[in-house]
Amino acid sequence: MASSFLLQPLKRSLCLTYNLLTRNQSLSSSRLSHLRARPAHLSILSIPFNHAEIADQDQTVIETGSSNDTKRVYSYGNSLLEMDAFQIRSKKSARELEGLIVQLEQVPILSAADVGPLLIPLSRMTSGLPNDQASPYKAALLTERILFACLKQLPSSIDARNEDSPYPDATLYNRALIAWGNTKTLQGAERAEIILQLMISEYKNDPKRSAAPDRRCYKSTLRAWAVARSSNASGAKHTVSHGTERAYQLLEEMERFSGVSTLLQREEGQHVASHSYQIDPPDRMVYNSVMASYAKAHTGDDTHALNRIKSIVARMDQLYLLTSNPEYKLDGHSYHSILRAYSRYVAYVPTLSTDQVLNEIVSVINRLHEEGRIDELAILVDRAWVYGVIVEALLKTHPRDVHVAKAHEYILGLAGRSMSPPESLQLPLPLESDVWPRHAVLIKMVRSWQRLEVLDEKKMVDELIDIAIEAPHHRSYDLNETMEEWIESKFNFAPKVVELILAHAMERRYRSKAKPTGQSFLIAIKAWLRCTSDEAPNRAELILQTMVDIYLESSDRYYKPREQHLRLLFTAWLGRCRTGRKYESRRGLKYPAEHIEALLQIHLGTDWFDKSAAGLYAMALRAWAIQRVKEGSNVNPIERLGVLLDKYYAMQRDELLPAYPCNWVLEGCGRMFNLVEQRQEAYTLAVKTFRRSKRNARTFVLMAQAVKRQVRDLDEGHRELVEGLFRECCGAGMLSQDMIWEVVEIASADSLQALFGVSHQYASGVVQVRDGKLGCIGAGLRWKGALPNALRCENLPLSWRCNATVGVKVK
Repeated sequence: MASSFLLQPLKRSLCLTYNLLTRNQSLSSSRLSHLRARPAHLSILSIPFNHAEIADQDQTVIETGSSNDTKRVYSYGNSLLEMDAFQIRSKKSARELEGLIVQLEQVPILSAADVGPLLIPLSRMTSGLPNDQASPYKAALLTERILFACLKQLPSSIDARNEDSPYPDATLYNRALIAWGNTKTLQGAERAEIILQLMISEYKNDPKRSAAPDRRCYKSTLRAWAVARSSNASGAKHTVSHGTERAYQLLEEMERFSGVSTLLQREEGQHVASHSYQIDPPDRMVYNSVMASYAKAHTGDDTHALNRIKSIVARMDQLYLLTSNPEYKLDGHSYHSILRAYSRYVAYVPTLSTDQVLNEIVSVINRLHEEGRIDELAILVDRAWVYGVIVEALLKTHPRDVHVAKAHEYILGLAGRSMSPPESLQLPLPLESDVWPRHAVLIKMVRSWQRLEVLDEKKMVDELIDIAIEAPHHRSYDLNETMEEWIESKFNFAPKVVELILAHAMERRYRSKAKPTGQSFLIAIKAWLRCTSDEAPNRAELILQTMVDIYLESSDRYYKPREQHLRLLFTAWLGRCRTGRKYESRRGLKYPAEHIEALLQIHLGTDWFDKSAAGLYAMALRAWAIQRVKEGSNVNPIERLGVLLDKYYAMQRDELLPAYPCNWVLEGCGRMFNLVEQRQEAYTLAVKTFRRSKRNARTFVLMAQAVKRQVRDLDEGHRELVEGLFRECCGAGMLSQDMIWEVVEIASADSLQALFGVSHQYASGVVQVRDGKLGCIGAGLRWKGALPNALRCENLPLSWRCNATVGVKVK
């Protein structure tokens, strides 16, 4: 078997382990004679043993065999020798099972009678360990240790073995193969095949007593390769993994060793080769595993995976014709793999040059209907997905305008709205009446019409939107997923479509299982949040009000508003605060910050919102902090900040307010104002807020900015105030690089010398160059070029510094 050089050590270690065990752990002559003397029905469960108490009460000491062959086995819990299959199955934890395996590895003698009642139940437990008990790798290693504990008891010489030797049977091998397959990695698949090759080697060396490789073992190894997830180091996505190709090779081996290839070759008149052993023919599950592995492959516009699946289907059809064995008929899993491969190919290929692929897809779906496998397929995927493959193929074939129109008519037919007879389309329609076009297909159809730019584009798009709005849903999850799909489409009209889907679902909520929930309303609000139109915040507000009205009327917990609904609505208004414009809402024409404050006062008095919600108040304060108003307006943002902060302070039980909402007030006070009265008002509010709030690193920076911007001509007293903020900031361990630049901008050389402990010459040099080096970037100051080492935050005492990253705001 071809192995990558990375996996060669793994292979060598396994082979060396087995060789060492069989070479060094072979039975001595006395022990071998004792083993041969034992009756065939005697197992280690019937060997006399004695217990001896030791200091640790959780441990047991077991003495087995004769006086010459006594071996002390230490383990946790009950002795393995006391147990039967039922008691082994009662061991649930990985630690308990590992303790039994440790005992098993130290047992001096095993017989053939021990394999069935002891080793098989133990391997079943380890190979089936749940992930919360042990990782798949751990479970596989434990199961492998059981197999090798059995193999090491076999004498290295074939002649020295007899019927009582503990030959592992096919089930024990298969359990190890299953366990490694459950890891779903290429390394696990390689390990599984090494075990299979070991089983084949053992059988060839001792065919009379060794277990013959059977279909189960081949199936488990093939599945390990088929489900193995490959990590392509080169980053190439469009490749069939090594595991998939190896699974296909194993399928061919199974066909050779079972005589299936012989049957097919005789039919074709080819030479037939003989083999040393025979297995049962591969069943449908084997073929499905290989097809599913190819169907998942990222092959781009390459037809390799698709052609492999076609060849497997052709072989299955031929075998069914020759044998009439129902195992060779396609089932729902088979059709899912076939259609999935077609859908992947169609999705990747830019344009289908001919109608061949489309005709093949139509042929597969017609056959699916004829054989009545649609119900089996519906267990795996939605029925609508099957017919969506046809639509996607139509959208990529030429002539484009003709096929887009045909796909549109086909979608109308799926929704029961087509004016043409079904047979005129020459495409398969569902036999059931509850199949509805998928929303992903509808979105692709809308894009196709937009690209064509035909005269009746709007009419066609409207028809598709009507189908989307009236689409039935079976669960609330499906409804929410549909709304999310339309949001992600990024159409300009997507928010309206989402709102209409929600409205239609609300009308049907008492007649449908897909009852809209609070999450549904949240998605609808989020749809308008992403819209840039002026009406978007008002539409989002109306959706929330509808939810509130339904809740007040019905008291249905499904429609109880949450803080997250209001946060999204606030966010929609916040994005428009800097425009300086007024917007229309239920309360009239107002600034966005006014709308937010009004909503806060309305909803905080209800039973569904926390009255002391700091996050909501922070958003309302932020709105006023960034709100731009027209000159001459009677709206004063600083005044509204003060009023809102007083209301928030009155609701709090703590003496100091949280830093996060207060920082927005300080940021609003740090804006540039022209009138002296406005600057005085902002300065007063900043000082008041600073005294009332808790502090973080950003609080000191914002307060320094407010002082500097509102007191245009700083006198000595205000300079000392900023330097005092710096000292208080250092004392609290909240110094950041932003605060350093705020001080450096106004401090004299003497002040810099005193604050940073630098020489007077160094401080004078900083003062001389700071006008050209310090610049306002964004909302703060930045030093252009290389930073002075003495003024780097990371070079200052650790007790001064906060955990803020240099240049990053901490709100």
